[in-house]
Amino acid sequence: MDRLTELAKAKINLCLRVLGRRADGYHQLESLVAFADIGDRLTLEPADAFSLEVEGRFADRLEGRNIVERAVEYYGFSNPGNSNANIRLEKRLPVAGGVGGGSADAAATLRLLARLNGDDGMQDGYFELARSLGADVSVCLESKPALMWGRGDCVKPLQSFPQIPAVLVNPGVKLATADVFGALQAPVWDGPDEPPLPDAPLTFKTFEEVADYANAIGNDLQEAACRLAPEIAAVQLAMRQTMGCLLVQLSGSGPTCVGLYCDKRHAAMAAANIGLNPDWWVAETTLG
Repeated sequence: MDRLTELAKAKINLCLRVLGRRADGYHQLESLVAFADIGDRLTLEPADAFSLEVEGRFADRLEGRNIVERAVEYYGFSNPGNSNANIRLEKRLPVAGGVGGGSADAAATLRLLARLNGDDGMQDGYFELARSLGADVSVCLESKPALMWGRGDCVKPLQSFPQIPAVLVNPGVKLATADVFGALQAPVWDGPDEPPLPDAPLTFKTFEEVADYANAIGNDLQEAACRLAPEIAAVQLAMRQTMGCLLVQLSGSGPTCVGLYCDKRHAAMAAANIGLNPDWWVAETTLG
């Protein structure tokens, strides 16, 4: 079999509501999620034993055991006797950046292993594996616009969503999700562990509708993230000053921010101007 490749798309939280702190240590969330057309890249080649190579701009920022190794291990426990592989991870997304890089890597690994072993489509077992690997891995498995809620593992794909020109900007600092949630000091969640689907639209026809909805909900982690990383405020100010910008929002726990633009030309101009800051990671993209 030839080598297989998967793009681990950046996950962008266009808005994020934190309802409370659960007894299991997670937080009860509601979020509208879209995916960029950029991300880390994983390449798999069949091998007698598993190995992992990590390269790319942000490879040296990774710490501890890589989630790709855990994904392979969990897959092996559930599917004994299946083929092994060498996986190469090109780390293109900022680490601890609020764009779901690790979750997307784990989901891409599961998709690669499914293809390697001839599984047709994402079956229920893969979603169970995804949930065991992390709260955000479930939504990254299919990498399609969706509502996510609960601790992040409840996912409802949207019925329609436009292609939106966007710019991602990271100020070059790492911001651990746990630290941001800790700084938030959310109240205790006293509702059900498995709440129903949020009262939110499943259809978005235009990017104006997306921008209006995301702006109305906002991001409950914004203030806490800015206290821990004041650079976020400078990024958002720079983005708001660009022409054609409809919305600037913190993605997830940050520090990466997303700007939605009226068209690709304005997004490209904004990325070029903001990219003059040598300390910031800037990427023009399309969300969908």
